[in-house]
Amino acid sequence: MIQKQENKLNQKKEIRCTTSADNGIYIGEFPIANGGKEYRVIECMAINNVDFGDIIFQDHSRVIYFGAAKPFPSYEEAQKEANRLYDEVMNGFGICEYGISSIVFDRPLLSKSVKEAQEWLDTAWKNREETLKPFTEKFDKAQSKVYNDPRVKAASQKARQANKEYDKLLNQVKKEFGWQKALDELEAAKKEL
Repeated sequence: MIQKQENKLNQKKEIRCTTSADNGIYIGEFPIANGGKEYRVIECMAINNVDFGDIIFQDHSRVIYFGAAKPFPSYEEAQKEANRLYDEVMNGFGICEYGISSIVFDRPLLSKSVKEAQEWLDTAWKNREETLKPFTEKFDKAQSKVYNDPRVKAASQKARQANKEYDKLLNQVKKEFGWQKALDELEAAKKEL
């Protein structure tokens, strides 16, 4: 199975993408009440969200990601599902940036639905924003004062002017030493190879 995964990861398929797909197939291993384990398989983006924030935020995020996935009693069965999902993604979207990965979680999946977990997180974030609002408003005012201070504005203008002068001098020195000509010759030589 490992060889099969490596072959899938090394397949060459020409796809031009300007941003990261940030996706993968993930086998989540969760402890269960009887001392055993269950495995859930998902295809998703931004898997790092399952470890964001404190434990209660993490547990609810894990339900959002893995809660709707079918539980498998063995790693082998989960791996078959992961391979099937991988093939589905590669035959459709064509990109699986992180391939197939396993994540071992140290806590069982909460007994909540995905909807309940999402509602909890939405409420928690709203409460957090309300709690922090006086502090963020105070910071925004202070930040505005800093950037609107005449001394900061003058220093910023000087820095922009200095950058323009630096760029002008750099281009002049490049011309003196034939930098662009050497670069052009290098590019031409690469094309001939």
